[in-house]
Amino acid sequence: FTPARLINAKLLLMSNLERPLKPRSGIRFHIGTAEATGYLVLPDLKPPVPGSEVYVQFQLNEPVVAAPGDFFVVRTLSPIRIIGGGSVISQETTKMRRTRGDFVKTAGEHEKAYGDPVSALTYALNSAGAVPQQYSDLAKAAFLNVDSTREHVHNLVAQGIAVALTGERFIHASTLARVSDDIVAALGRLHDASPLSIGFAKKDLLREIKADRLVVDKAVDTLMESGKVASNPSGFLIPSRAPRLSPGQAALAAKVCELYRLTAFASPRSDELSQKVGAPPSVLKPVFDFLLQAGELVVLSDKVVLHKDCVAESRRKLVEYLTENGSIESGVFKDVLGTTRKYSIPILEYWDARGLTRRVGNCRELRERQANET
Repeated sequence: FTPARLINAKLLLMSNLERPLKPRSGIRFHIGTAEATGYLVLPDLKPPVPGSEVYVQFQLNEPVVAAPGDFFVVRTLSPIRIIGGGSVISQETTKMRRTRGDFVKTAGEHEKAYGDPVSALTYALNSAGAVPQQYSDLAKAAFLNVDSTREHVHNLVAQGIAVALTGERFIHASTLARVSDDIVAALGRLHDASPLSIGFAKKDLLREIKADRLVVDKAVDTLMESGKVASNPSGFLIPSRAPRLSPGQAALAAKVCELYRLTAFASPRSDELSQKVGAPPSVLKPVFDFLLQAGELVVLSDKVVLHKDCVAESRRKLVEYLTENGSIESGVFKDVLGTTRKYSIPILEYWDARGLTRRVGNCRELRERQANET
């Protein structure tokens, strides 16, 4: 139990109240052996009828320990008169705001939920939204011990009401469904913005989705199992939105690929490409990006892009030379490829980064594992 200054409660008013209750009245609150002064705040400005029940919030000057179902009595400050009594619904962390207009509905749902442990846990999971809950979090929210919480949560998972995440964390099933819908919608927007993209990185999805990473991971896995979302080396996509080049774009893509294949290790810079293929940058860029994502073209550095066949050829020649000679200098590799340092250095660094070779001084050698595999 944690002491709290804000208490949501259901109050039964005395039938013989002498004065109408104000929207915010100074009171003396009695619960158990504790007593605290503060204010009784009504959910609307209209005074309740004497003898009626009303949801209220007590905003106390000192914290008290209160659990759902605990009984209390409330009195005026001066002259001292009993206003009424009732039962605690929940402790609260934020003050009631009448402009929000949902206090009575929320308090009613909360009161109903805390009628039994399962309802209390279900309510706690639902209230937590996309923030994963541990057993201790749920036990505290539902006013249960951890062992009882663990047993009930396992049953809720088995019934499909709760969803288990990694690290013994849980969310409500409706939250997973909502986040899954949000992911599909976000992917749809990304497809709309980049129709020729064959996949989108998870970091792009995380910018769009307001949920814990564990929830996003679980939602993505669920969507992939159902076939609503697919993945490839470029990222995630909606299968039905996989890009399709128009006839004109396909012809341009073939022209670009052929240019890079023919120029081999003397390929054009990206800023030269528009002129060489006779297409404006606005038309060329989505096709060029598509070829990069599809792996037809490979970026080695800011200034060097090669056709995938040329990248494979550079690997073949590099491995062949190193197998026979043990090491190679960058200047020698330039001659092996019949190119310049502008291309040979980025190619060597590309294969270093992928673990094929390692740099030793001014030379490259095959890494032992790769050498054995070759």
